[in-house]
Amino acid sequence: MSERAYQQLLAYVVDPNADAGALVSDWVRGIISRKSWLTGRGPVFVNEVSDPGDSDRGDLPIVTVGFLMEILPPQAGLSARELEQRTYNDVAFMVQEAAAFSARTSLAFEFELDGTYVGGIDNGVLNRSLREGLLGEWARHLNGPAPTN
Repeated sequence: MSERAYQQLLAYVVDPNADAGALVSDWVRGIISRKSWLTGRGPVFVNEVSDPGDSDRGDLPIVTVGFLMEILPPQAGLSARELEQRTYNDVAFMVQEAAAFSARTSLAFEFELDGTYVGGIDNGVLNRSLREGLLGEWARHLNGPAPTN
């Protein structure tokens, strides 16, 4: 079995309520058309329910509502630096949009990069891990401005 050639950034709603799926779906669909995405398609809406047998919480299924972004490997026609800058721009855009959405809806998000927790947003505020750890370090690496939210 071959490994995939990209990373995945998953953002999911913490404790989604009954309306979260429709709200997040409409929001993600609205964002996709607002910019040109490096992947060509932008983030993908996620709405999954695990089988109760797959849950660490006993008989309760785990509901995942949010979005998934692919972070591409170097490709023909783009320098590694250009690819990294454009990828950062896409991710930073989605994080800022998620912060605004969180502030409007009071939905909290957590972010995972290939299954590893990298931060969260609560009431529109990025936690330190997301703000400084993921985005801040990435921006410093690119010599760009760190996000201020």
